[in-house]
Amino acid sequence: MPAVQRVREAANQVRCANNLHQIGLAFHHYEHAHGALPPSNLLNPGYPGDWAFATWAVLILPEMEQNNVYVHWNLQRTYYEQDTVARESAVASYFCPSRRSASSAPRLSISGDAPGGLVGSGTNVPGALGDYAVSVDPSGHVMEDSLT
Repeated sequence: MPAVQRVREAANQVRCANNLHQIGLAFHHYEHAHGALPPSNLLNPGYPGDWAFATWAVLILPEMEQNNVYVHWNLQRTYYEQDTVARESAVASYFCPSRRSASSAPRLSISGDAPGGLVGSGTNVPGALGDYAVSVDPSGHVMEDSLT
């Protein structure tokens, strides 16, 4: 039995590395098409405060051959204004199979997604999860791209 588990884990590690490779390629394809790497999130100057718009994970969906999910996103709207399909559609390539799958519980975020950064307000707008992240500026500033 341990040998079978080792083989499964080795296969999971290969799939995880392939997911990261696909995400890296998607970043390069995005850069080729748009002249810059995708921002960590979009900014709409018409919205005051800390409103969450589409992130890099949404912006590279077409490059990940996930147009079926991408078409549900309205980039002019905040995360909280998106329809349920846009917010809650999990992308299998955003999960490391060594940790979990897109259908593993919890399937959606369970806290912290509150409009206007009102964490603890009792409002939670759940969204799909993923295992991968990107680095931002070491000073903590989010690199943003304007919608205008």
